[in-house]
Amino acid sequence: MELKNFVVTKANALIQASYRLNLNEQRLVLCCVAQLDPRQPLAKDDLFTVNVADFAAMFSLDMKNAYRELEDAATALYERDIRTHDGKARERFRWVSYVKYETGESRVTLRFSYDIAPYLSLLRERFTSYQLEQISSLRSTYSIRLFEFLMQYKKTGRLIVLLKDFKTWLELESQYPRFFDLQRRVIDPAVQELREKNQLDIQWKAIKKSRSVERLEFTFKFKEEVPLSAAALPAGAPELKPATIERFRELYPRLDPYACKNAFDHWTATKKRPADYDQAFLGFAAKWQQPKPSKSKQPSQITREEIEKHARPGESWDDVRSRLSRKAGS
Repeated sequence: MELKNFVVTKANALIQASYRLNLNEQRLVLCCVAQLDPRQPLAKDDLFTVNVADFAAMFSLDMKNAYRELEDAATALYERDIRTHDGKARERFRWVSYVKYETGESRVTLRFSYDIAPYLSLLRERFTSYQLEQISSLRSTYSIRLFEFLMQYKKTGRLIVLLKDFKTWLELESQYPRFFDLQRRVIDPAVQELREKNQLDIQWKAIKKSRSVERLEFTFKFKEEVPLSAAALPAGAPELKPATIERFRELYPRLDPYACKNAFDHWTATKKRPADYDQAFLGFAAKWQQPKPSKSKQPSQITREEIEKHARPGESWDDVRSRLSRKAGS
């Protein structure tokens, strides 16, 4: 199962919390959040793993840089915290309580802090979901944050926020005292990137009180998108029944049923349409959600000469063999 088909779900209170992560730290957090079932409790010993190959593929990174970037993100994330304020009390807590970077396996494993559990698990209301793929092409952490702010209001397509709250969410309270600088360095670049890469038609304006900006208003809607390889799709592909979508979400709560339907319609494009479309879809989903078999070169196929040639300082034979095996399968 590819990461891009996973769904990120967060409590709105976390989306509006005050924190600052760089781009790769944000990506690492979202890759792990997407592995959660937001309806189930988050156990104290739950661990979440992201490997370098998946991380590089998800965000179109060069593998040579992805090793270092993922390790740096994991190291820095351990020190990052979140601040919330509900009008009655202020809270401050960390994102994670445990981080492990396995050089030989080229993967990061982390455990979310106990205090963040109410914002990621057992969610019944006041939460926002979106497909991880929707932020995969973004190159600014401000673009990702703005996208999440907007997704809270995707039904209405309108967000109005106090300027001071907007800066607090982004942990920019002491920066950009001149609104012109905030607009030039944060708002305009984020809006432009979302317009170009997320098929969002966004308009925004600053609302003044006296001579100072008091609020920001964003209005937005998704542009009409042409399905991938639309010409290959069977004419008039049926819509899924609501009960089928509900069943899919019960079985695979972390995945997007519409991404699966798109894959199913492409798969059936050159085949005879099934008599029971919805039942066939659920059968396809059972296979679609499973991890793809590894194409990595088997360790036994890697010769001693290859190991000696490609060994890095400090690596054991097993480390080199494991790394070359993964590289062969990428």
